[in-house]
Amino acid sequence: MVFLLLLLVILTARYTSSGNNKREYDGRIASYEEYVQALKRAEKLQTDLKSGQPSFTKAMVRSHVSSAFWLGLPTKFCKDHLSLNEFRMVLEDEQGVEYDAIYIGNRTGLSGGWRAFAIDHHLEDGDVLVFELIEPDRFKVYIIKACGESNQDNDDGNDTNVDAKDTKKSSKKMKSSENSCSSAALVSQKRTTRSSTQGGKAAKNSER
Repeated sequence: MVFLLLLLVILTARYTSSGNNKREYDGRIASYEEYVQALKRAEKLQTDLKSGQPSFTKAMVRSHVSSAFWLGLPTKFCKDHLSLNEFRMVLEDEQGVEYDAIYIGNRTGLSGGWRAFAIDHHLEDGDVLVFELIEPDRFKVYIIKACGESNQDNDDGNDTNVDAKDTKKSSKKMKSSENSCSSAALVSQKRTTRSSTQGGKAAKNSER
């Protein structure tokens, strides 16, 4: 009986421990349009890199940023630039913060510290990362967020539309004011003309 209870405690501890190593995905899911825009921005960033070092882009899916936290890298890139052995790979973000990950050569992917990097940077489905191999065992990682960027663009567009509407309204008001002034001037001119005409007629009558 004691043995069964002990076995139950051990199995429960193992299950709890393995569950803590996983994270259910609770982030946002990018739309197709958001993903395409993030990919375009990432490709532009990659093109603008000045170092000339090898680089690639990688779009995130849920399995990369939750659950098992396994990140497979492009096979050709790995064969051309990385060792076939397992070694420590440093991931450096844009602020210079470093994370130690494990690169597994025969599987061409990152494990170990990749989980901490993904969680700390709140990576979500649709985000696109640019990996720049600045040293044989060091990646500089640039993050392009998919969700939120397009909304900001839309907000800017809305502000532009509002400004345009305000400009049109101001223009209409100015035109209306100009028309009112023109009408007032015409009325004044007509009144002056009538007064002059009446004055002329009165002078002629007095002469007679």
